[in-house]
Amino acid sequence: MRRNGNPAVLIGRDGALEHLDRYLTAPDAVVTVTGPGGIGKSALVRTAVARASHLADHHVVVDLAGVTEGGAVRDAVL
Repeated sequence: MRRNGNPAVLIGRDGALEHLDRYLTAPDAVVTVTGPGGIGKSALVRTAVARASHLADHHVVVDLAGVTEGGAVRDAVL
């Protein structure tokens, strides 16, 4: 989602969305999306979660962009 609440336009990400759709249908799924900054990971995840109606009340997106120490991941997630 863009900061104004409107969905981001994803170009050329159909394959990645299909992969996320499959992963997000698994029971108790924990999905991690990684990659260089600025390539649209957040927009991709938010779009996939918005498309997955079964996740309407059961999803958590944790932005780890500001986490620089491995030990801090646990605190960011919890």
